[in-house]
Amino acid sequence: MAHQIEKWGADKLIKRFENDILYDCHSYHLKFERSDAKKELVRRGREVLKTIIEHLHKKTPSGDLQVAWNNLLNMIEIQIDPDKTSPKDLRDTEGWISWAEKFV
Repeated sequence: MAHQIEKWGADKLIKRFENDILYDCHSYHLKFERSDAKKELVRRGREVLKTIIEHLHKKTPSGDLQVAWNNLLNMIEIQIDPDKTSPKDLRDTEGWISWAEKFV
């Protein structure tokens, strides 16, 4: 499956990522770690930030999904923001969106 996922558009990856987090298994950490969609979104990094931001503006995540999105953005931050200007609190979704908007 991983080889097919590389051809997917950002919208399809976002939908798959959210499904992975919401429905894969009972353990958040396991769901997050084994999501191929997460890995592909992180690999694409800055290229998908605009689509992620638009999605998060339309649909504010909560619970595990909020944590997952903020963790994913933190992983992208490691690649594109050497000064680490992101929010310190991983639960600060609005702060993460504002941070991401500076890089699109």
